[in-house]
Amino acid sequence: MYKNLMQMKLLAFFDKTLVSYSEVAHIDGLIERIVIFAHRHKYENKKVDRDALVIKKSGLWLMLTGLSASLRISISIQPDKTEITLSDYVKEFRLKQFIFLATFLISSPLFFWSNFAGIFLILIFPAYGAFRQYKLIEDMKVEIDDYFAQRLAKPNTARR
Repeated sequence: MYKNLMQMKLLAFFDKTLVSYSEVAHIDGLIERIVIFAHRHKYENKKVDRDALVIKKSGLWLMLTGLSASLRISISIQPDKTEITLSDYVKEFRLKQFIFLATFLISSPLFFWSNFAGIFLILIFPAYGAFRQYKLIEDMKVEIDDYFAQRLAKPNTARR
């Protein structure tokens, strides 16, 4: 809706995603919005720095099954724009690949002696975990877009 007014730029690298807006954000307001998002979706959040936040859903069982998710959000304010870096998700994808391969190698000899449904059910967990990690990244981009769209919808006097 307001994307053409904000001139949003999205750059995806192998290990991070950079989202740039031509609007200057209020860091505390954006961090607060991300924390509310994390609570609503039952993610743990940890403020690493004034302008950096880590949200994650982890635990031993979630890591062993490949269902864990993690994302680091760093906000950088320039004089006329805001750059937001989403990172630390590559290690989650690598963990899911390792779990999938380990599960496949351990369970492949069992294909001959047991039913296939149970084995495939175990292999679905890391694939679903990878989907949840991807969905977290996409949902975070939408949440940040909504933040900037709301800022543009307000009058200039309400901005900080």
